[in-house]
Amino acid sequence: MYLWNRRLSKDDTELVIKRAQASGYIQVLLDLGILTVLLHFTGGITNPFIFVYVIHTTAASILLTKRRAYELTTIAVAMAALLAFLEYSGVIDM
Repeated sequence: MYLWNRRLSKDDTELVIKRAQASGYIQVLLDLGILTVLLHFTGGITNPFIFVYVIHTTAASILLTKRRAYELTTIAVAMAALLAFLEYSGVIDM
């Protein structure tokens, strides 16, 4: 941890902010993918934890720029809709 902080103090402030935002974007994106897979295997679209998508989009809106937050919200809605469609159409089993 000390080495990470020491390395960051040498970098430009704007570069540090961009790296942190990129890391946050990737983290939330991976979380949404993992959440979608876990929801599928634990009951599908009927799982009451489907509202965890809201937590991820809220975290994205706090951590990231508006544009990135809107992108992640759109991705979250698309993932939930795709999961519902694939389960309803029978492409993937519930």
